[in-house]
Amino acid sequence: MESVLNRVRYGLGDGYYNYPTDTGVNSGVIQYLYYFLALTLIILLVLVLVHFTLTPIFITRPGGKGIVPLPGTDDSKVYWKRSETALVPLTDVETPLGTSFENYSMMLDIQIDNPTTNTDAPRVLFTRGTETKKGVTFTAQDTILTMNDQFNLILYLDRITNDLNVTLQTMGSGSTVVLENITVPNIPAGRTVRIGVMVGSRVLEVYVNGYLARSKAFTNSVRSVVGNIYPPEDKILSSTARVSNLRLWGRPLSPSEFRAYGSPDPYDRKEMPDSCAS
Repeated sequence: MESVLNRVRYGLGDGYYNYPTDTGVNSGVIQYLYYFLALTLIILLVLVLVHFTLTPIFITRPGGKGIVPLPGTDDSKVYWKRSETALVPLTDVETPLGTSFENYSMMLDIQIDNPTTNTDAPRVLFTRGTETKKGVTFTAQDTILTMNDQFNLILYLDRITNDLNVTLQTMGSGSTVVLENITVPNIPAGRTVRIGVMVGSRVLEVYVNGYLARSKAFTNSVRSVVGNIYPPEDKILSSTARVSNLRLWGRPLSPSEFRAYGSPDPYDRKEMPDSCAS
C-alpha cells in the first residue's frame, strides 16, 4: 500500500520519484570543505602573527622583505609608455605627486641615440614646473636657469658630454635660488638606462638601474614650485635621446624598492651618423 501511494504522489504510471541516494556523500564533501577552509584560515592567522612578530612573510612593497608578494602593492603610476607614439605633458591632478614639491620619487628610462646633436645648450629630458622656453635660439652661454628658471626638478644632458644632470631648486638666504645638482657622468650612448630620483625635504638621491649613484644632502628648503611635467622637445626625441616609462610615486622610495625595478628593456638601436668630416 505504501509503495502504491508513493507512486501516485511522486510519479506517473509505473515510474516514480527516486529520493537522492548520495545525500551522505554531499554532506561529506561539504564537511571536508569546511575543514579545509578552517585549516587555511588558521595557517593564514599564524603567518600574519609571524609576519608582525618574528620575521616578514608578506612582501607589502616592491623590493620589501618577505617571501610572498601581495597583489596590488605597487602604488606607482606609469606614463609615457614605450608604445605611445607621442609624449604629452602631465598635469598635477593626473599624477600621484599632486601639489607636493618634495618627498616623492620618479623613474625614467633614457637612451642617448646621438650625443653629438643639439649641443648649443643643455639638452632637457624631463621638467617638472614650467616648460622650457620655446622659440628661442640657445647658445653656449645659456645655462639651465636662462632656459627655465621656474622648475622644481629637471633632468638634462650636458651641452657637449654624455653627463646627465639631475637638478633640484632650493631656496637659500635672502630668497636666492640654489641649485642642488647631482651629475651622473658619461651615460653610455645606444644603451637604455633607468634613472631613479628621490626628492626628499633635505636630500636628493639618484639611482642608475636600481643602484644608488649618488646622494646629496642640503640644508635649504625645496623651492615650492609645482606645475606640469614635460617630456623632451621633439627635436631632442628625434635625434638626441628618447625617454619612456615615467613612473611616479607620491612618497620617498627606499633603496630596496629602487632595486626591485632594476634595469629597463633596451630600445631598438639607431644608427649613429659619422660626425667626422672627410
